[in-house]
Amino acid sequence: MISVKFRASVSLADQDHGDTAYVGLTGATYCRGLLGPLLQVMERSPRLSRPDRARRSDGGLRSNEAGQALVELALVLPIMLVLLLGLLDVGRGMTIGIAVQEGTGQAAHSGSTIVSSNTSTTAVFQRLIDASTPFLGGCTAPNSGTTMTCTSSGGAWTATIAYYDASGSSAISPASGGTVEVKAVGQIALFSGFNTGLFHLILSNITVQGDAQWPLF
Repeated sequence: MISVKFRASVSLADQDHGDTAYVGLTGATYCRGLLGPLLQVMERSPRLSRPDRARRSDGGLRSNEAGQALVELALVLPIMLVLLLGLLDVGRGMTIGIAVQEGTGQAAHSGSTIVSSNTSTTAVFQRLIDASTPFLGGCTAPNSGTTMTCTSSGGAWTATIAYYDASGSSAISPASGGTVEVKAVGQIALFSGFNTGLFHLILSNITVQGDAQWPLF
């Protein structure tokens, strides 16, 4: 038997005093009469009277949806992993770039005394390597010259020392009043440590650069 409960309230307002009184009515009624035949049909319906069947049917639909979700996950997951690894590698490149920028700044500061203290270019490159640790750890400063090329765990690097006169024009040798520039450019491979050739992936390198200038004394 299906029962319907109802709650009603009546508001009475006293217009003279503006007071409002509430009378609450609570009761229960068993719907028969006009609704009786409809309720009997609902009680006899197998779909409504057997909720276990509905639950089993819903469970079957959930199983199908779960299988579809697994297939979609298998298709999307590799792409998401590649994107995640790519973001991590971009972050690695930014970390290397910050370290090398710090290294070029310290190397240029060291090279600013080339004229006054006769600082060698070897000392300038060594300062670059030490200040960029560990990303230039596999490089060796040349004994002479203004160019250094090397390969380390951070990638393939080319570092140069350039001189400029007081007017900003390129100069062959350092002169007081001019500037010295130390630049390091590296090619960082994406997905380092992964054999991307197995998946026929052709990935371009990330170019990382550090550049700093300092006045010559």
